[in-house]
Amino acid sequence: MLPSRPPFELHAQTVPSPDGGEAQTYYSYTLHPESGVPAQWCGRLRTTGCRNEAAAKRFVRQRIEELVRGAPDTRPWSDCSALLDDPERLRGAAAERGYLFFPGLLPADAVLEVRRDVLGVLRDHGALADGSETNAGIARPGLVLEGSKPDEQYRAYYNKVLSVHSFNALPHHPCIMGVVQQLLGETVLVHPRHICHAIFPGLETFKTPPHHDFSVGGTPHTWTVWLPLGDCDSALGGVMLAEGSHADGLLPVVEGSIWVDPGTERSWAWSPMAAGDVVMFHSLAVHQGRDNTSGDRIRLAASFRYQPVSEPVDAAALAPQHHYAEWDELYADWPPDDPLRYYWRDLPLQIQPSVHP
Repeated sequence: MLPSRPPFELHAQTVPSPDGGEAQTYYSYTLHPESGVPAQWCGRLRTTGCRNEAAAKRFVRQRIEELVRGAPDTRPWSDCSALLDDPERLRGAAAERGYLFFPGLLPADAVLEVRRDVLGVLRDHGALADGSETNAGIARPGLVLEGSKPDEQYRAYYNKVLSVHSFNALPHHPCIMGVVQQLLGETVLVHPRHICHAIFPGLETFKTPPHHDFSVGGTPHTWTVWLPLGDCDSALGGVMLAEGSHADGLLPVVEGSIWVDPGTERSWAWSPMAAGDVVMFHSLAVHQGRDNTSGDRIRLAASFRYQPVSEPVDAAALAPQHHYAEWDELYADWPPDDPLRYYWRDLPLQIQPSVHP
């Protein structure tokens, strides 16, 4: 009898140092079905961020355990893939849970292209560790780029991310638009106010608290598409959501914050997500960020928002996130005839003055 295949395979790559110093060895891995993990995690080369074989093996074994057993304080996202060809059942599940989860909805390569581009911006702005592999997303020790206390470095980095073409194109991907159009049942407005989340390790005090995306402007019939820009394991954290909390309506907000209290009766959904996985949730669904406890890796993710064209839109949803720059500045290096430039101006929108500019 032939021996069974091991649950994973390590791959070592030696990279010359850019400054002529000692070459660095990085370890990647491939999971096999024998590991018992969900199918979407098998077969693709993934980085560990580790520089020695023993550490890489420990990393992969921990990853397998969490993918098989899940996190103890949540229950896994409910896979809605079987509803993709049944709009009525799709809307029913959305109305019941307040979210829809689709593993592998997007081609992983489309997501990883955005990841490479955003990490390239972080590298250019000095946010990645010297000598580290760019795609590993290893943070420079002691440096944090954090949006709640933006400085000039953060503003310059974030404006550059918002000008990345692949980042602006991803929310219009046909695989996303097809689902959202089924969900909303009419012509869809993609808010141009796209959000890139770069959560540095050690940022527990700045973790996004429980909140919902709708405040009082525009329409509550807005849905957020949240997706990790790369694999998101339990150490990196990700987003978790109080199932069914959208049915509670607009909850009171703690003064001076975005925090709302969903109570203790709701179950929270979360599970590791792979590049290409997508979770969509209602604007009144209470959700929050999980801590990035990885120690050295940056968690990259994106939030894109969608609403019916026929309903009011808050003016702030048509402006760049944080509004550190105008669209003309962000589009400066784009071809003048690029169809993504100002695409919303051709739509018959009911624009309301912004409540929270």
